Amino acid sequence: MSRIISVGTDKKILEGGRVFERVKEYASLVDGEYYTFVFGGEKVGASPSPEGGGLGWGPALGNFHAIALAKSNKLLQILNLFSELRKLKLSKDDILYPQDPFEIGLISYLLAKFYGSKLYVQCHTDTSSENFRNESKRNYLQYLISKFVFKRADKIRVVSKRMKDYLINEFKIDKDKILELPIYFDGVGTGSLSLGEGRGEGYNFLILSRLEKVKNIQVAIQAVQNIREKTGQNLTIKIVGSGALSPLSFGERSGERVMDWLISAPWTDNPNQEYQNAKYFLLPSLYEGWGMTAVESVANGTPVIMTDVGCAHEFIKNEVNGFISTGFDTSSFEEAIYKAMNFNFDKDIMQNSLKNLMTREVYLENLKKFLNE
Repeated sequence: MSRIISVGTDKKILEGGRVFERVKEYASLVDGEYYTFVFGGEKVGASPSPEGGGLGWGPALGNFHAIALAKSNKLLQILNLFSELRKLKLSKDDILYPQDPFEIGLISYLLAKFYGSKLYVQCHTDTSSENFRNESKRNYLQYLISKFVFKRADKIRVVSKRMKDYLINEFKIDKDKILELPIYFDGVGTGSLSLGEGRGEGYNFLILSRLEKVKNIQVAIQAVQNIREKTGQNLTIKIVGSGALSPLSFGERSGERVMDWLISAPWTDNPNQEYQNAKYFLLPSLYEGWGMTAVESVANGTPVIMTDVGCAHEFIKNEVNGFISTGFDTSSFEEAIYKAMNFNFDKDIMQNSLKNLMTREVYLENLKKFLNE
């Protein structure tokens, strides 16, 4: 009977909320024990109780164990991981399941080699993107590490067709080793989302995103500003999110503030109303693994204008539920916005596009097969 040894950095697993419940559900798919080791957590050898009562091993967790690797630096956390795994006495029947193919993927590969265990790698980042590789020296190093890890993995799970095709064509990896499995969308088949009518009563464009350089938000802002100047239309944008960049920085052009048409708000865990109050959703990212916000937007009846990343062409399609920019620059994104503004999107066609998404049941069945083969 195989045990799953998942290794990652998502501290939300230790908080007893939605992420914890999702991973616990994954654990229920396997016959053996499911261990999740989290770098940088608060307490070693702890699992969040399902009632949210804090950290501690709880009998209601069943076969699921979440263990925080709480040390002062990464090296000590890695040593702590090795120490914890020695107690488990891993064997060839066990599966190392890193949450990324980068540093954690490399550590998991070394552990798999040491114990003779299998290596199943997850990848939620589009490492095929030149924008990812060129963003920083660290990213390029991560790309090289991922290439090493991918070629030595027993199985690989990716979240988009473009990544699967890349691994097959670029690295010559056997397609039967690769599972293409985006995170399922909770709204599919549930009827839980109420579609908004009265589009644009709040604002023309919505950006709901982490405020980071990779999200390329300034290009979208500049594109809209160009259209405002050329057409005289009083177009407005709302940016919802938080991160390293200040929302105020997006409202500057040549030192001139234009905050009268740019609205900012903190991140929200209930974005449906935001999608419904906008005419269009903008996703100008330099790279994305999948882009769940694009899916959520369409589910709320709001067309998407995005760069050619993640779910572009696979789910978001021109003249169906959005438009895809041919480039990552301002002029290309501006052209995509123009096309969307001059196209009459059919609400029924947009809703029908959701039928192509994977339901929760199918998702879990595919993941179960992946983990238990």
